[in-house]
Amino acid sequence: MTLNIVFINKQRKYKLDFDIYKSLVIEFFKNKISKNIFLGREVFLYVSFLSSKSIKSLKNRVFNLNIKTDVISLPMDTDLLEIENDNDIPMIFGEIFICPEVAFSQSKKFNNSFNEEMKLLLVHGLLHLIGYDDILEQDIKIMRREEQKFLTIFKEKEDFN
Repeated sequence: MTLNIVFINKQRKYKLDFDIYKSLVIEFFKNKISKNIFLGREVFLYVSFLSSKSIKSLKNRVFNLNIKTDVISLPMDTDLLEIENDNDIPMIFGEIFICPEVAFSQSKKFNNSFNEEMKLLLVHGLLHLIGYDDILEQDIKIMRREEQKFLTIFKEKEDFN
């Protein structure tokens, strides 16, 4: 598998650490996604960083909800997982949209650093792309547990390096 991570920064208010985000995504794929699924495939993941105005507009267009949000995940070519023996077809795994402005507000509210909040939102978005949901209370508990479990693994790896 060749993993292509494309970062698109459409906001200018906050400084972002793309190297950390890239490391986090690579580690997520190693830990959470079976290598057999993408064997020999070229895989693309897009992560866009938007202003609060832009993410509110996107939330309205996609979910018909006129509110700001922290992260939106849109899975893409999940049907391509079923195409066997055709590694010439690149796969778009999905797109994650994150609003650093909302992340900053949440970091203050939850007594978290901005960078930790951004990593949490990226993990949250990735979990959505692999099928986790956070609508029902029981699903929210599972997602929070998975977020913390992965962030702990990632922090230990960061501390080791």
